[in-house]
Amino acid sequence: MACSPESPILAPSPAQPLASERSARNTAWVGAQWLLALGLAWLAASRWRGPTDNFLVIGLVGVAPFLLLLAWPLAVVAARHRQRLLFALSTVLAVLQVVWLLDDLNLRSPDPAEASEVVTIRLATANLWVENSDPVGSVEAIVATDPDVIFLQEVLPFVEDQLFALPSLAAYEWRESTGSVGEGQGRGGRVVLSRWPLSDLRVEPFTDFSLMVSAVLELEGVTVDVHNVHAAAPNRPVAVQVWREQFDLIDEWHAVRERPLLVAGDFNATVHHQPFRALINGGLVDAHQAAGRGLGLSWTLRGVPLMRLDHVLVSNELEVLEVQTLPGNGSDHRPVVVTVRLR
Repeated sequence: MACSPESPILAPSPAQPLASERSARNTAWVGAQWLLALGLAWLAASRWRGPTDNFLVIGLVGVAPFLLLLAWPLAVVAARHRQRLLFALSTVLAVLQVVWLLDDLNLRSPDPAEASEVVTIRLATANLWVENSDPVGSVEAIVATDPDVIFLQEVLPFVEDQLFALPSLAAYEWRESTGSVGEGQGRGGRVVLSRWPLSDLRVEPFTDFSLMVSAVLELEGVTVDVHNVHAAAPNRPVAVQVWREQFDLIDEWHAVRERPLLVAGDFNATVHHQPFRALINGGLVDAHQAAGRGLGLSWTLRGVPLMRLDHVLVSNELEVLEVQTLPGNGSDHRPVVVTVRLR
């Protein structure tokens, strides 16, 4: 008797998700999109309205144009799913991202020098970082760019001694240092080195929190006030207040100046922070923006450039000709070299 073939064993078909489960997932997905959009809107509003005591917000505002890049894919997804309100909000945020990025870039080019006899100043500023394993090598790389004046921050005492003994710095006859200051006052000292004559060299308070080196730079009969600053890092409420006061002080220098003004150093702020932006709106010129180098990011985290915290600000009697950002060479900050001329 022939045996009938065995019937094949069929695998059970996968259970189709219930409509309620699909609805819950869609709701969660849309909710996540809205959460992201509202978070970005809050960040944009924080940049717009200005001062805040929240140091976390201050940190996020510093990289606002990069974080707002998320608005672009968000707008695409919202358009595909016909979420009109979410699309409108995302589009506004995307437009703001472009506007702020273009403001950073400032695509204008500096004008060439009109005549060879125009007096120019080549200035370098660098935060050497107290954890730098080769701060002397960092300075040697800066000297190779042939600056007339060098501003340094976070210079430890033994590093200062090594620098002052360098043959390559022998031509920088005018020099001043704040000496070592405590952890609460910015870590390490500020140093100014100049081949141009400096008068009225002095160490003075940069508010009650820190010290700075100030001087009058002598340029063939013309004098310029210069300040080497290291602003407080706004990483806790008390430091945020000091940080604001320091920007108010710079604004006061500009308001009462009797000669051209140049302020350089580690400002611990980007152009997206309201206290720094107020200086530019008040008439000081940011060298990077004037040279179309607004994205010359100077502060890195584990080698990844994130923000431009190192700046050179000048009054309108000085014109920016060129800006360079050099490799960090062991520091988490990249040196900035700026060439300006008297108008």
